[in-house]
Amino acid sequence: MDTDEFRPTRVVVAYPQHVSHLEWATRYQQQLVPDAWPYGLNRLALEPAIELIGCTVKRPSLANTIRASFVISHGSGGSDTTAMAWDEMTAIQMMGQIPARTRMAGVIWATDPATGFKDRVKRYLSLRALKQLDGLWCLTKPQVEELEKLLGPDSPKIHHLPFGIDSDFFDFTPYPTTPLVVSAGGDRDRDMATLFEALEIVHVDNPGSEIIVQSSSNIEPPQGVTVIPRLSHSDLRQLYRRATVVAIATRHNNHASGMTVGLEAAATGRPVVATRTPGMNEYVANEATGLLVQPGDSKGFADSITHLLRNPTLAAQYGRDGRKKVEAGHTTALMARRLAQILLS
Repeated sequence: MDTDEFRPTRVVVAYPQHVSHLEWATRYQQQLVPDAWPYGLNRLALEPAIELIGCTVKRPSLANTIRASFVISHGSGGSDTTAMAWDEMTAIQMMGQIPARTRMAGVIWATDPATGFKDRVKRYLSLRALKQLDGLWCLTKPQVEELEKLLGPDSPKIHHLPFGIDSDFFDFTPYPTTPLVVSAGGDRDRDMATLFEALEIVHVDNPGSEIIVQSSSNIEPPQGVTVIPRLSHSDLRQLYRRATVVAIATRHNNHASGMTVGLEAAATGRPVVATRTPGMNEYVANEATGLLVQPGDSKGFADSITHLLRNPTLAAQYGRDGRKKVEAGHTTALMARRLAQILLS
């Protein structure tokens, strides 16, 4: 008779020093942010086979980054310890600071083309470091394929992990009757020039529609466009609830920039107009939950927004179908369940 006691795998989630999961949990209790930990990774604790621990790691020195990239150094944290990081830069920090038998990480930026010398060095070191890990995941299928090419045949196993959001925090609300176009998000791949060109056309063609853009861009907005500063998650939720169309313009990138806003808007029941970058169709279903436009096509972007503004019945249906799509495949609960399978594989 087997008398061995079941022991769950200890999973240590590494967050960068500026992202405290404990502070986040406090704000979650105050209903200010989605999920109890960033990216809903707290939900891994719901898996019986996992004992979950959160920690923060310090920003590495250049020497430590180079060491993590060139030295194969598997951990010594015991047979039941797995360390994980959401992105590759946190993974580099994690490698020198958390003892573990197994190390895994997500990949966000390493598949994007480098634009300068500093970027090329950073990308080179990141890709070398990723080869030292035991498993990786990407949030779109095209990104998995791109990373497999970059890392070559001796790379760790690379998994596809569909992204998810907190669909309880971003709850479904009835479709508004007052037209409002909303754009949100400020990562490095947002295409504010194309967005503002499109919104200028939208304002001229739909003078009765309000247009609000949440951005820190220093590009002068066109007439009829109100730019507001960074919003809290709870304030952004309120803005989604008022929106009739949510627009996301990005430059070409390989990590589906804007998918978070797209899913949050869809969960609220709002149609999305987004740039057709690799993998974005996994999150915005063209002519089903929103409309996809080629990168840099400001006229096409404007026409798509106007089409939804002038067809509120269709826009509301896209929003309802978007909510269904989120519930079926893109909640943080589902993502955590899939991630647990990756971590335990």
